[in-house]
Amino acid sequence: MRKQQMYLDSRRVLGRAMEAMEKEPDRMPPAERAGLWFQRGLFYEDEYLDTRHLVYAPTLPISSDLAVPTFGLNFSDPEQFNEHLRHAAELSQFGEDDYERMAGAFRRALEADPTHSGAFRRLAIHLIDRGDLTGALELAGRYREEVPESPWGYITLGLVHQRLGRDSLAEVEFDRGLELALP
Repeated sequence: MRKQQMYLDSRRVLGRAMEAMEKEPDRMPPAERAGLWFQRGLFYEDEYLDTRHLVYAPTLPISSDLAVPTFGLNFSDPEQFNEHLRHAAELSQFGEDDYERMAGAFRRALEADPTHSGAFRRLAIHLIDRGDLTGALELAGRYREEVPESPWGYITLGLVHQRLGRDSLAEVEFDRGLELALP
């Protein structure tokens, strides 16, 4: 219960800070604005990830005679149970609004502070995960230009090049990122 309350309280405090920022955006330094947008993006990310790769459970009354055999298939006949799940309706579609809000918040954080590594890394990974390699490539290129001493831009570029099958380019970017990451 206490953890739930902390989550709700922090969300409420963040909401008040966002309202104050939107009323007078020039009063807040860019790094702080970026931090607020990043935190908002993290809340949206939680909501988005809650629906990823989930499916509807069969609609069975808990006390019905069908409930135990249906869920018991998971142990007695996993192939049949998995087949049932393959045809179940996905919940991922309900997270699309949350994805757009999350990506928008991370983009706003990067607009306020193009060097914000948390917003860059989160947005880049979600773009890659969704298959938007062009968007991730552009984002990583901009970040590398803004923060050439950070390994994250190079490592992300390496990951995108690797996904695109450009192994030699990926190797160069990974090597440069690892050089920068070493203590």
